[in-house]
Amino acid sequence: MKTSIFLFVGLAFSAFLNPAQAEPEGTAQGEWRYWGGDERSSRYSPLTEINRENFNELEIAWRWKSDNFGPSPDYIYRATPLYVKGRLYTVAGQRRTVVAIDPGTGETLWMWRMPENPRWQASTRKNYGKGLAYAEVNGRDVLYLITPGYYLVALDPATGLPIADFGINGVVDLHLGLGDYPVEADTGVLGSGDITSSSPPIVVNGVIVVGNRSEEHTSELQS
Repeated sequence: MKTSIFLFVGLAFSAFLNPAQAEPEGTAQGEWRYWGGDERSSRYSPLTEINRENFNELEIAWRWKSDNFGPSPDYIYRATPLYVKGRLYTVAGQRRTVVAIDPGTGETLWMWRMPENPRWQASTRKNYGKGLAYAEVNGRDVLYLITPGYYLVALDPATGLPIADFGINGVVDLHLGLGDYPVEADTGVLGSGDITSSSPPIVVNGVIVVGNRSEEHTSELQS
């Protein structure tokens, strides 16, 4: 897969809607392909079927519970699901489990989670995952996830399986190459501090843009 990964400290987006511009990708079909709705992060949908006149007539069609996708019940849910080609995709729980959902019935179609390791156990903000990124790469649909342990994962939206030719069996270790820090296979740079991200990446012109947050380890001064 010919995509590039670009890592930097923070992201800031401003969305200015111009009626004369073409509609952002996916919105014309009512899709929600980005965390912010479209590539401009406008958080806007042009759909008009639901409006102020009929909003009070809406009824609950189904419920989907996110609290049991982890080692213990977890009631923090910060994700914005994607809606792409007739399916919903979201993350849930402290392992940031990826789930595909049938929007018509609420049925869970598949799920995937990163195997447990010390990096996941020590990570901050494990259950604060905001969601996923979607892109079409060389004619193939791809979902991208940043795990609590700070791995970048590429999944097949149809099956939930990692895409083997991305990184190593679908996974890129984002701790590698961060700086002059010792890196262990299962712990990464935990000896120097915790580096992770709760935001999904975004794919722009074939480049995967990834943010991060850090929590440094400091030692107390001895008198």
